[in-house]
Amino acid sequence: MNNMAQVTTKNERPVKRRRKVMNTCMFCRKRKLKCDHARPKCQQCEMRKLPECVYGNGFNFDVSAEDRMKRPTKRLVKDVTNSVLDNPTDISTSNPSKGNPDDNLLKFQFLENQDGRFQRYGPTSWKAIVNHDKEVFEREYLDLWNVQKNKYDVWKTQHCVIENKPKYWVHFHDVNNILKIICSVLPTYEKTRETLDKFFNGTLHDVYRIVDRKRTFEAFNTCFCVSRVEPSFENLLTDVFTDIQVPADGNLYYIGIILLIISHTMSNFNPDKSLTSFLEQLAFSPRFSDSFVERPQFLLLMYLLREYQSDLPIWETNQNHNLIMCVCHSCDVLGLSKIDEWYDKSNYSSDVIYSLKRTFYWTIFFDVNVSFEEGKPLYLSDNHFEYAQLYNLERHDVEIDKEFRRSRVMSNFLKIVRPIVNDLNSSNFKDRNMLKIYTKQLVDYFESGLMPIKLYTGSGKILPVDTFDLPFVAVGVALLLALYHMREKYFGEKSIEVNNGIIKYSLILISFSCKTIIWGDQMDGFTDGMYYINKDAITHHLRLSILLTAPIMKRVIFEFYDYFFQNISLENLSSSQQLFDCEGSKDQTILLDSFTVEDSYYYQIIPALQQIEIIEKSILGHTEYRLHQRLHKSATFVTLAASQMLSYILALQVTRLVKCPEDKKQTIKQTGTELWNKYRSISSGLWRLNIFDLVSKKLTAKTANEADEADANAHPTFT
Repeated sequence: MNNMAQVTTKNERPVKRRRKVMNTCMFCRKRKLKCDHARPKCQQCEMRKLPECVYGNGFNFDVSAEDRMKRPTKRLVKDVTNSVLDNPTDISTSNPSKGNPDDNLLKFQFLENQDGRFQRYGPTSWKAIVNHDKEVFEREYLDLWNVQKNKYDVWKTQHCVIENKPKYWVHFHDVNNILKIICSVLPTYEKTRETLDKFFNGTLHDVYRIVDRKRTFEAFNTCFCVSRVEPSFENLLTDVFTDIQVPADGNLYYIGIILLIISHTMSNFNPDKSLTSFLEQLAFSPRFSDSFVERPQFLLLMYLLREYQSDLPIWETNQNHNLIMCVCHSCDVLGLSKIDEWYDKSNYSSDVIYSLKRTFYWTIFFDVNVSFEEGKPLYLSDNHFEYAQLYNLERHDVEIDKEFRRSRVMSNFLKIVRPIVNDLNSSNFKDRNMLKIYTKQLVDYFESGLMPIKLYTGSGKILPVDTFDLPFVAVGVALLLALYHMREKYFGEKSIEVNNGIIKYSLILISFSCKTIIWGDQMDGFTDGMYYINKDAITHHLRLSILLTAPIMKRVIFEFYDYFFQNISLENLSSSQQLFDCEGSKDQTILLDSFTVEDSYYYQIIPALQQIEIIEKSILGHTEYRLHQRLHKSATFVTLAASQMLSYILALQVTRLVKCPEDKKQTIKQTGTELWNKYRSISSGLWRLNIFDLVSKKLTAKTANEADEADANAHPTFT
């Protein structure tokens, strides 16, 4: 019993700890090093070339409020007395749970005005982060990119890019008549059947699986009437559609799902305005009921296909987010959060129940994604359902191992990310230290729930991972980058960890995006027999790759360079020299095979820029000629590439001001006007540069010499 802990009796006095001020700097205290307390830098920080040495004014332990009241000091009594006399209502109305008011993230917002149309973006939106406290170089960067937007119109005309197909809203009163009109513009029965098979055998359905194959074909055979005719130019008989019959219960969503798939999969099929009008009204008109379980499936499929087919420049606001609000409302009305409890399995097969469950889970995912991208509250709040009690997504009848793993990936992701995004965009956010906690939760999820990150960022062309993982990697790592950027941008945290986190997660996302695009191109070569013939088409897997990577590439481009230009400002230049130090930095390569963020040395900007260039050459290099022919038709990709190239060139020009050791002290001593004038003299040529011509030149270069020439013109050297 001698080894047991001694119990303090009532007669024994508790051991008193001596409370003293901690004079050790934060770096030495964390690593338990001997600190010499030197100012402005102690010996340990100076030896490691840390940018700053931070001293705290705290104590070795905190005294609780209860202990303070038991032994109040004269200072405490005086402060409390004065507070009550000055504000007699504070004690009854104050809410200590709100924490520091300076930590309220809702004060970091941005209101965008585009020709009188306003859009608010909250704390997690990249637009709010980038537009908060813009410095002089940041304003120059955004103004320069606005100039390039006008030049995009010229490029769009040259490449026959159609950004938005017109939306028609034909008011009709007789559904049967409008369906007869649609029949006249549909392809033949054989092609339509082939189209449905192609969709259900494709990657898009394999990843999302929100529509049941068997039930869809049953509706197709029941509702779509055919007749055999003999065309004058052929000897073969052809089945054509003569009518589309509305089911007895009036459920038009069966028909809507089939028409969505037809209009999506037929690459040469340009939907008639009657079909477009029918789908638009089925989605948004109040005359159609929310009482059918197929409605959220139809709405979510419409959202996915719109995203998949869209080809907009990256600065365009996403117009499809309203669909997610409609899907969330429909899922709530139908009570899909308790499908096992409320829906009779005698009326619905296990396949239908499973597709409805997947619909609800993907609705939660896209709700989180929209909330993250726009910085707005979740449409499906905690008041709508209890996520901890949500049903199991697993299936035990087919593909047990595959389905078990996928359900875990999705469930664990939503369980972690949903509360994070919800907290960041609400008024309940209390403590900036929560950003570090959220970062650890995300890293733990990736390290325990997914394949090693090096499989998503490696140099191989084929992804040795499940395609299902890609949306979760994209959103999760983008959220990691945003958390680090918020710590630096909103709360002014200057540390090695924050600097290295922003740079490393930006590189991971760029590498992930490039590899995903190459994967899409390779997959199309395996699955599409006409792939090498139709060189100008943006093929299916390539479209899926752009759909997955465009949002995160947009975030990386603006957040990474926003951090760069913020540190280049005159106010931060003296404390950011380590970031731009050239000595010994030429060979610095940041490893992308783990989520570990080094804090023993700074990731520097010049090697980071060089590493971005090396990564992007995997898709912009001259060896990917066929891929280029497809990509240069995509307005989304071209504007992404142009934005990255413009940012890169501008960053190189600005870095010349501070990259050389002999110029640092002189640069820092210059006034703001002198520094600005020197910068403008270096970068003035960028205003005349047509960045889209450079992108097109790189994407159409057929030989190594042409590619190298385009690369040299686009990327000025550091010397």
